[in-house]
Amino acid sequence: MSASTDPNAPHAAAEKRAAKLREEISRHNHLYFVENAPAVSDREFDALLRELVELEKQYPALQTPDSPTLRVGGEAIEGFVPVRHAVPMMSIDNTYSEQELREWGDRVRRGLGEAAKIRYVLEPKVDGVAVSLRYEKGELIVAATRGDGRTGDDITHNARTVKTIPLRLRGEGGQRPPAVLEVRGEIYMPNSVFQRINQQREAAGEQVFANPRNCTAGTLKQLDPKIAGSRSLRFLAHGLGETSGIDLGSYHDVLGLVKKLGLPISPHTSTADSIEEVLAFVHRFEKTRAELDYQTDGMVVKVDDFTQREKLGATSKAPRWVIAYKYPAEQAQTTLLNVRWQVGKNGTLTPVAEMEPVFVAGTTVRNASLHNIEQIQRLGVMIGDTLTIEKAGEIIPQVVAVIEKKRPKHAKPIRAPKKCPECGGEVLKDEDSPYIRCVNPACPKQLKERLRWFCARGQMDVDRLGEKLIDQLVDAGKLATFADIYRLTQEDLLSVERMGEKSAQNVLAGIEASRAHGLDRLLAGLG
Repeated sequence: MSASTDPNAPHAAAEKRAAKLREEISRHNHLYFVENAPAVSDREFDALLRELVELEKQYPALQTPDSPTLRVGGEAIEGFVPVRHAVPMMSIDNTYSEQELREWGDRVRRGLGEAAKIRYVLEPKVDGVAVSLRYEKGELIVAATRGDGRTGDDITHNARTVKTIPLRLRGEGGQRPPAVLEVRGEIYMPNSVFQRINQQREAAGEQVFANPRNCTAGTLKQLDPKIAGSRSLRFLAHGLGETSGIDLGSYHDVLGLVKKLGLPISPHTSTADSIEEVLAFVHRFEKTRAELDYQTDGMVVKVDDFTQREKLGATSKAPRWVIAYKYPAEQAQTTLLNVRWQVGKNGTLTPVAEMEPVFVAGTTVRNASLHNIEQIQRLGVMIGDTLTIEKAGEIIPQVVAVIEKKRPKHAKPIRAPKKCPECGGEVLKDEDSPYIRCVNPACPKQLKERLRWFCARGQMDVDRLGEKLIDQLVDAGKLATFADIYRLTQEDLLSVERMGEKSAQNVLAGIEASRAHGLDRLLAGLG
């Protein structure tokens, strides 16, 4: 049917208005999320978006692939499609000391010749998920994860919900965007968003994420883009893959182009003409990074000139023209309030430090593992002590020292348990290790931990069967073996406190979906 005879076809005025709204909303999104310089109030922005939503609802043909109304996520996909990178996404060598950074600088100098003038570009190493965005004639065609460096997963459906990723590149002065532009960068989650999500998951009895990067990775693996759309992810560009229609000689120039096209780059990017200048900036940023609302774990140092990069080449694993200086693990001090002995799936009793909450490396930490009784004795920890904690790999909190000069008079020694804290059963210490174990095979806590392991993502990935629900079902006598999971009925679930019919159906659907996993996942779940 032609546009002139179709009663639902949009009028020319509606088409013009929709195009104008898309342009205005995209501009305001860029000003707000990328430039951090909003030009209108939230109410004014929402009014523009509502108007476009209504127009597209009245005339569905007006909705284009780059419409801002698609930012909240479209339909769920059935599975991830592999994407072969046109240019491999190589890893980067790391260094943890000034001396190693200077040695890298010496190798670069020898590779280019002592007389060469070398400029370096420095960018914060954002702790997110590496992705590649492919634009063709200015339109976002595909977004893919790094994967193994040569092949990643197509996450376009989720990348479209990230408001700092333009669906169409900006053109300035009538300039056309490049025919092909692959932009590499990091999708990450702000610390404030991560804290909110974990609070919501904890309140719902769901397993919390370990850190913002894990939460970001888990979000991008969702098949339903509405989940990604609700989690306020961000993107920062830090490199290029395949390009066509670009002729630039340095990375610094590339960053300028990328920014003009509407893609965000780090505001903390800098340049240096010597390794000593590099180190000075690295140390300055170490103080700044603690104030950012996102995780950084280092500073990436790159040779700026592309001709020099080509001369330096690469090893089989990483380019020689780039290195990442990694900062030491962030530390904080707090007070030990108590020690709780946690029973694992194999009966191992692990001491867990319960502490005054303290913010470190992007998250609020309340608990940290003390590993075993010998570690407690080695550190000389007592209840009431002031502890120094850090995140191993900026992920797992651990106690690294006791501040003995701050020890209060009422500090109490920590004793190894003589009975299981959960079932009251006998405990024994391993002869050849520092571990203490509950030897009661009927210990309900061991059963709960085995069931949690079985249902976790790396094993059978039983969606919606979380920690608190497993506890309730074991306590109610509904779960005693792995097989009982697959015998659960809607009536069993409805007998659990605060379980509604819809929630019960979602749990059963998650259990049914887990049947599709292979033998390797089942064996892993059985331990």
